[in-house]
Parts: sequence; C-alpha cells; structure tokens
Amino acid sequence: MAHAVVHFEIGGPDAAALTKFYGELFGWKIDANNPMNYPIVFGMEGGIGGGLPQTQDGKPSVTVYVSVDDIHAALNKAVELGGSKALDVMDARDGAPTLAGFLDPDGNFIGLIEPAPGEQPPPPGGTGDPVTWFEIAGTDSKRTREYYSKLFGWTIHADNPMEYGEYHGDEGGIGGGIFGGMGDPRVTVYTTVGDLGDKLKKANALGATTQMEPMAVPGGPTIAMFSDPAGNTFGMILAGTTSG
Repeated sequence: MAHAVVHFEIGGPDAAALTKFYGELFGWKIDANNPMNYPIVFGMEGGIGGGLPQTQDGKPSVTVYVSVDDIHAALNKAVELGGSKALDVMDARDGAPTLAGFLDPDGNFIGLIEPAPGEQPPPPGGTGDPVTWFEIAGTDSKRTREYYSKLFGWTIHADNPMEYGEYHGDEGGIGGGIFGGMGDPRVTVYTTVGDLGDKLKKANALGATTQMEPMAVPGGPTIAMFSDPAGNTFGMILAGTTSG
C-alpha cells in the first residue's frame, strides 16, 4: 500500500478561532459536530482534508498524517530508524481511524493513520483553496531525506543546488518537500491560491503576520508565507506555478 500523506492538522490554543480564521481566509468547509468536537476540514478537489484541533499545551502545532497498512509496524520502524514514539496506537472509536504518532530525529511530530479494512477515502466534499503540498524540515538534509525514504519508501529527488528533496506523492495524497539545514525543524502545509498578494492582505486583516512576501523560487513555484494568529507558519503556492 502506498504511504500517502492524507491528512493535515493545524493546532493552537483556540480551535474555534482557528476555524474562523481558515474558514474565512480559504473558504474551507469545516465541521466540528462530532463526539470529539474536532473541527474537520473536508478534503477539496486536488487537495487533502485536515483538522484544526485545540492543542493540549496551548502551543501552535502543524503536522501531516501518513496512511499505512500496519500502524504498529510503521511506528516500530520509525523508532528503529532513530525517531521516538510520541503517540501510542489509538484504536478506532466513534468512527475515528486508528492513529499513532512519532517524533523524527529532529523532533518533528508526524502522524500515522491505518484505515479500517475495506475503508475507502471519502470523495472530495470540501470547498475553497486546496491543501496541495507539505514540507518536513530537519537540521541535516541528507539525514532527513534518508529517514523518510527508509521509513515510508518514498522516492525523494534532491538533484538541485539547494538539496531540496521533492517527493511527488502517492495516490490519494499530496507531495511535499523533505529537506534540512535551512532553519529550525518544522512541518508546514501549503494551499494553492489564485492571488498571493490578495490572500496575504486578507490573512493580515484576519490577524496573521506576513513571513514571506510573494517570491519566485528558482526552478520552482511562486510562494508566500504567513504566521497565523496561533503562531503557526503556513505557506501558499501561486496557482499555475510548479510545486514539484
């Protein structure tokens, strides 16, 4: 089974505030009417869905979840390769999937999802700008690429001057960048939008702070970044430019 990135989470001290911010900014369809009061972002055409939870420690948090066919084996392998267990296997309940999570060698939290036997991903029912790309940054580019390549079998191409590793995704998920040496370890997700300038202005009006003005990456996409009201770094890609 392909190890696809199928879900994202953007957390902070106030889930309702995050729901309002991202719903207004990107037009996402979000619903927290479930037993866990977990704000669910419905998957969009061309992108993946996610969640906007309240974090237990009140700190900002961004992560992605990878689909696996044996969650216990994947969690054990993540530890054997140099990571550590962060969330033990949580068996499915109340219609939720089986979950687990680990910290990679740089301390990035990555989630694991094991679908139920025969479970099919829901059809896209969301609205707004799709989440189309993720990044996992470590302190050492080669080590970070090798870790995820060995863990999930991802083919990661880094034949460029910046050694920016590109994983082009598996069926049902999105692609992303696996790299290091460009700052603190972090996980980031990106939407694809039609006008970076307008989205940055709107984000700032809603309480965000610009981190990066629109910039054309040499040989890559045109991107911009902001810090949301909870302090999470979030990226945007200009539609029609290359994202890997």
